[in-house]
Amino acid sequence: MLYLRAALICHLAHALVAPPRLIRPRLHLASTTTETKGDSVTETLARSVQIGAVGGAVIAGFRKCVDTLHGDVFFKGLSFDVCAKDPKFILGPVIGALVVGKALQGGKTVAQLKDVTLRREPLKKRDQATRGAAAALTLGSGCSLGPEGPCVELGAATGQWAASQGGKPNALAAAGVAAGVAAGFDAPTAAVAFALESDAKNADTTAAFSAITAAGVASYVSRTLLRGAPTTTRKGSKGLAAVVTNWKLFDVGPLMSVAQDVVIASFVAAVFAKALRTSADLFKKAPSINDSLDAARAALITGAITLAVGSPMILFWHSAPFKAALAGSLSRNRVLTLAAAKVAATGACVSSPLVGGLFAPTLILGALGGAAVSPTVARYAAAACLGAFFGTPVTGALLVAELLKAPALVLPSLIAAVLARALLKSSE
Repeated sequence: MLYLRAALICHLAHALVAPPRLIRPRLHLASTTTETKGDSVTETLARSVQIGAVGGAVIAGFRKCVDTLHGDVFFKGLSFDVCAKDPKFILGPVIGALVVGKALQGGKTVAQLKDVTLRREPLKKRDQATRGAAAALTLGSGCSLGPEGPCVELGAATGQWAASQGGKPNALAAAGVAAGVAAGFDAPTAAVAFALESDAKNADTTAAFSAITAAGVASYVSRTLLRGAPTTTRKGSKGLAAVVTNWKLFDVGPLMSVAQDVVIASFVAAVFAKALRTSADLFKKAPSINDSLDAARAALITGAITLAVGSPMILFWHSAPFKAALAGSLSRNRVLTLAAAKVAATGACVSSPLVGGLFAPTLILGALGGAAVSPTVARYAAAACLGAFFGTPVTGALLVAELLKAPALVLPSLIAAVLARALLKSSE
């Protein structure tokens, strides 16, 4: 027994002091095993929880920063009123844009973040933080963009950070995008749909479960930190479920009414999605001076349009413009005027160095256009406009249904979004 122990000790001692070339294959095998373990489903899902928690906290901080800038700095003392004029409507966006263009540029877009995530490149935190600050100033000063773009970028950046440490990159990229939408809108179902629908070629079962995990965690964390502050609230709505519940055999009238609304909504959505793209393309042709002045020019156009139509619905004002568009209290001429003004202002902002997203503007545009027909068409058109513009009809339908807490809207909104997408593609 003593002889065996001595032999074992000698063998171990020899292994420890052996030349590197003799033990290199063993180290290589250990490294390969670690990499395989790091790419396992369990590791990926664990990092998805990490993405949801960190991403939800970061995005909650971003939203709080936007709220503070908007309510306590640029528009202090002002409350939302559909018909209102104030010099701050032009001063706020211009001042914010000058700062954004001058000092706060950097970071990557969502597409760029996905690309570096798949390559496991480390996150450049400082650059992405400056881009987040630029977005907070853009939205806090009221420029005509939305918060979901920056939120998705922050979520995708969190996904890149997690993927650089291990896990399946494609799944963690999807988890980051889902966390961004979920924390930004408190709509986890739509968040999962967008993460998978917007990057279908990299979607698989692991990516789906990672997106579900991250979206649920991010939504919970963000809602908890913001104390449940709602993004958009509306108690229910009449939709397909009410029609089916009250439907009688051989009575096709109610279903025909829904079908008619869906077709009208798809046409309205396609028209305004096309108008927004055209507007952005036209503004991109304007000669560039420098980032600061280009951003200020877009903000000046936005403020001037806002004062001209006499309504802050053109500006970023959280969920208030969306709810006002769905309320059905504005005349047909008024909503169409506001919709045309929103197209111009958003086109100017999105083609400039300002940082923001287009989920909220497309929702508002669809709602305004549909409100010219009826409140029901406005709901369908809001979902269809977003779905057509981004090529994500499922996301559009689920997002509006979640925001309005009306599951009955999913099916008709989805059909409207698919039709609108087809109309938009046929016009290109």
